[in-house]
Amino acid sequence: MILWSGHFEYVMVPSFRSLFHTIADPFHEKKRLNVALLLIYSVINGLVFFNAWHHDSAIGYDAYAHTDYIEAFAQLRLVTPEDSYEFFSPPLPYVIPAWAIAFGNVTVERAEKIAQLFNVLLSLGLTYFLLKICDRVHSSAALKLGTLMSLGLLPVYYKTFAYVRGEPYVAFFAVVAIYLTLLIFQLHRATLGYAVLLGITLGALALSRQWGILLYPALGLFMLWQGWIYRFHVWPFARAIAIISVITFLVSSWFYLGLRSEYGQATAFNRVPQEQFSFQNQPASFYFDLSVDEILTDPIRGNFPNRFFPIFYSEIWGDYWGYFSVYGKDTRTNEYVAGLTLSNTLQENSGIPDWLETNRLSIAPYLGRVNGISLFPTAIMVLSVVFSSITVIRRLRTNPMANGKDAIQSRHQRDTLLLLLLAIATSLGGYAWFLIMYPNLGKGDTIKATYTLQVFPLLSILTGYLLFQLKTWKPMLFFLVLFLWAGIWVHNLPSMVTHYPLLH
Repeated sequence: MILWSGHFEYVMVPSFRSLFHTIADPFHEKKRLNVALLLIYSVINGLVFFNAWHHDSAIGYDAYAHTDYIEAFAQLRLVTPEDSYEFFSPPLPYVIPAWAIAFGNVTVERAEKIAQLFNVLLSLGLTYFLLKICDRVHSSAALKLGTLMSLGLLPVYYKTFAYVRGEPYVAFFAVVAIYLTLLIFQLHRATLGYAVLLGITLGALALSRQWGILLYPALGLFMLWQGWIYRFHVWPFARAIAIISVITFLVSSWFYLGLRSEYGQATAFNRVPQEQFSFQNQPASFYFDLSVDEILTDPIRGNFPNRFFPIFYSEIWGDYWGYFSVYGKDTRTNEYVAGLTLSNTLQENSGIPDWLETNRLSIAPYLGRVNGISLFPTAIMVLSVVFSSITVIRRLRTNPMANGKDAIQSRHQRDTLLLLLLAIATSLGGYAWFLIMYPNLGKGDTIKATYTLQVFPLLSILTGYLLFQLKTWKPMLFFLVLFLWAGIWVHNLPSMVTHYPLLH
């Protein structure tokens, strides 16, 4: 490697060009840049930027509690229940705004705007590594187009990345962790550097929000599976697992040991759990009531309380709880009225008082149409899980020693799909346990698709894989689906854009 030369430009240009091609590689197919892929990537992250720039950081789930957390953390100490009822949340998502206040002498509002803009970087990284994971399945642009279009359809993605909270960090580190896991255990690059990097990533995942820990069982099972399949790599894999485990523990355990020491358990929360896990902790309506009529006409807070499927579905595609597209403002004070306050105001006044400016009634039919139209991509996404599961099962007996190009690609597809399915299963399973152990009867205010944000990027890859196979079988049908999805995106666009712009 040349470290110095009198012809500086001559040495540096090839190096920069090589770096550029390496970075841009996920956007290429057969060494040619795919403009459509780059365009969709830009549109998704452009929308994330728009919302981060314009959305008022004071509006969101438990927004004031998160602000209280930042203000207390800016004093360079851990947060207590007296400071914020979000005291149990890990500190990593609050480091940037807290340090901005402590060392940059900026206001809380400015610090939170910095945090929102940092979410844009997380989204850029997440969608980039999503494409890198796609390459572990197949390098086809059709798979990547289907993946990004699937993710780009989801209002919950844009909504969550507009908030100051931990789930954007969880989703980012989850995708990076899965990519590094595939790099180490699928491509057999069990080096010290990659093992340390994965350990740091998993530690950061745990320090982002507790939902990230739900990924650990999936990664552990996958690592053991790879060790059993590729027994000739068992010792390099074992060393890598040991290093990963130690680094993860060192990075993240201090926070959870602190919770255990201070509050009696590492899973401390601001509500008291049920004495034991039982499906009877929730009423039958929680599991079985679909509220079909209301979900297609008025899918907003106050309807179908504590019904899991209607609320969760409406949160994916709309704004059930009223902090993003369901809007309210007090014209007397020029302050926003959102969420529970908006719902209570309408209920107490038996309608809209003169001083309240809101789209609550006018937007309800539109969000109902969004839910109805979105049944099509939802069905495709669910079908992709079934299809991927069948693919994995059929390929379980693939010979691990076969060296043909098709055999290697078949194994890589199987292993990648398996890891994605495991991650989705453990994330949703852990979330289901949480809902049953911490019920809120009559409200169900912990039913939020945001809490499972890490699932949706992974699900989008499975959907992209199904669409890629569809292109192989029926190319015209593949392009028809993408055309319909583009139309759905245009129709649903208002649900992806904040209705709470920052007031100056």
